[in-house]
Amino acid sequence: MNCSNCGMEINDTECCPNCVAPTTGTIMNQQTKPRGQKNPVVAALLSLFIPGLGQIYSGRLATGKVIIIGMIVLFTFAFILPRPGSGIFIGCWLFNVKDAYEKSKHGFSS
Repeated sequence: MNCSNCGMEINDTECCPNCVAPTTGTIMNQQTKPRGQKNPVVAALLSLFIPGLGQIYSGRLATGKVIIIGMIVLFTFAFILPRPGSGIFIGCWLFNVKDAYEKSKHGFSS
């Protein structure tokens, strides 16, 4: 049998020793998430309501704490300088939601 990815001749193994592609005999479930990966939609929703909570949910505790503290500082700054401060606060909040979604989607837990 030949590897469908690189064409190398392979025996009865779960993956090609050359390119590590799964063989046709291997049953792969595309819906199965790697161990420890969290739902990206849940992570994004948590970060939408409480910035940093999505990162904590995804296992990125230090990042989540930094975001929570940073957003408290930015929220305070937004009241002192309403025009530029509120724009920065909203931009950081949206970036926080995007970060929680993408890192959970790709399984980054560090």
